[in-house]
Formats: sequence, structure tokens, C-alpha cells
Amino acid sequence: MKTNPLPKASPNLNGRCERFIETIKLECLNKFIVFGKKHLDYLTVEFTSY
Repeated sequence: MKTNPLPKASPNLNGRCERFIETIKLECLNKFIVFGKKHLDYLTVEFTSY
């Protein structure tokens, strides 16, 4: 995943980011035990490609 800084005065983008993080937590990470950053990256990539 590539991170991009949010531009100033764009409040809608923060909501989208928060919704994405909430979706990852609820639908993916609550079902797995994460064993480190590499494993977290793998789960996130697999979930987003699904």
C-alpha cells in the first residue's frame, strides 16, 4: 500500500480513510491473529484485492 498525505481543507477524504480502516478491522482483522507488520501487510493486501 502506498500512503499519500491528505490535502488541506478536504474533510471528506478523512472520512473515507476512517471508513476503510474500520472496514479492515471489522471484516478482516477481527478474524485473524496478526503476528507482525509483515503479516498485517499481507492480510491488508489480500483483503483489498478481494
